[in-house]
Amino acid sequence: MTLLLDSRLPEIAQEPVVLAVLTVLLILAAYYQRTLSYQEYRLAHGLRTVGAIVLDSRVNFRLLTEKGMPEKDTEYVRSVPMTIRRAFATLRHAGASPHLISGIKYREHPERGREYAAAHLIFVEGDKQTEVWLFPAADGDGTDIYAHKETYITDPEGHLSEPYTPGDPDGYIAAALEDA
Repeated sequence: MTLLLDSRLPEIAQEPVVLAVLTVLLILAAYYQRTLSYQEYRLAHGLRTVGAIVLDSRVNFRLLTEKGMPEKDTEYVRSVPMTIRRAFATLRHAGASPHLISGIKYREHPERGREYAAAHLIFVEGDKQTEVWLFPAADGDGTDIYAHKETYITDPEGHLSEPYTPGDPDGYIAAALEDA
């Protein structure tokens, strides 16, 4: 199944010079985020989550993306009996990098209410990325892992307008967790 994102670049970002500058900034940010420790990442992710919550209703660009509970979301990959920190470390060890250049994912838990993804990571291969996000397990024990494959962020227009494929089609998550 391939889905098309419904958001588009703001009109100003469609200008060639602005798009070129945005692309360079995204490339620099993509390389920088790879250097972050878990603690640095969690701080940056927490700040951007709060910022996205505050700004989402004030800007003409989607900053928050709702996901479903595991039984209802095609992007749900699996639950693992490990903490978010351990799942994050396991995926990093397998080649994923921390990911701060994305919309904030959230879901509505039937008992806990709205919960935001605790971490986002990406596996990159060529001009594609598999974006992964981690939630506390729906049943309260472990981590729920969601993902989709899409155009890499260094092509902002393609990233936001081209179709994406739900789940872990290239098996990055499965391979990472195989030895965990």
